[in-house]
Amino acid sequence: MPPSVRYSREEIGREAYELVREQGIDALTARDLAARLGVSTRPIFTAFLNMDDLESFIRQMAYSEIDDAISSTVTAKSSVSDIGRALIRFSEKEKNIWNLAFSGSGRNVSSKDKKKLFPQSTAKALSLIRSKCALCESDAQFVLMHFFLFVISICSFSSSFSIDLKTAEIKKMLDDEYNALVLYVKNKNTSATIFNGEK
Repeated sequence: MPPSVRYSREEIGREAYELVREQGIDALTARDLAARLGVSTRPIFTAFLNMDDLESFIRQMAYSEIDDAISSTVTAKSSVSDIGRALIRFSEKEKNIWNLAFSGSGRNVSSKDKKKLFPQSTAKALSLIRSKCALCESDAQFVLMHFFLFVISICSFSSSFSIDLKTAEIKKMLDDEYNALVLYVKNKNTSATIFNGEK
C-alpha cells in the first residue's frame, strides 16, 4: 500500500505558499516545510514529484492571487494605467509573493506556467484598450503585452530594491508608456495604409 498522506496536495501547497509569503522563496525547503506541518518529508514527496513540482504548484497560486487582486480593482471607469498601478502596489505590498511569481529561486518558469498569467486582468485590460482606443484585437494584444512587460519590470525592480517613486511619478511613467504604445500602433497602421495607396 502507498504511504498514507496526512495532508492533501492542496493543504501542503497552501502551507508552502504561506511559508514563502512570510519568509521568501529561499526559505522553502522540504525539511522546513515538513517541520511546519509537523510531519516527515514523506507526505510532501508523496503529494509532489519534487520541490520543482511544489514550486510550480504554488507559483500558480501566486498568479491567481495577483490576478484576483488586480481584476477586483478594475471598473468601467478604469484606465489601463490603473491596472499597472495596481500591479505595482501589489508588488510593493507582497514582495515575497511577487518574487515567487517572477523570480523564484533560480528555477525556470515553464512555458505552461507563463500561459496562465492573469487571465481575468488580461481580458479586462484588452476590453478597455479596444473600447477606448478603437484598436483591433491583435493591436490591443500588442499594446497590452508591451505595457505589461514595462510594468512587470518596474514591479520586479521595486520588489528587489528600495525605490522612492511618488504616485504621481508612477502615474506619469505608465501613462507615457501606454500612450506611446497606442500612438505607435495607430501610426504604424496609418503608415501602412498610405504606403499601400489606400485612403
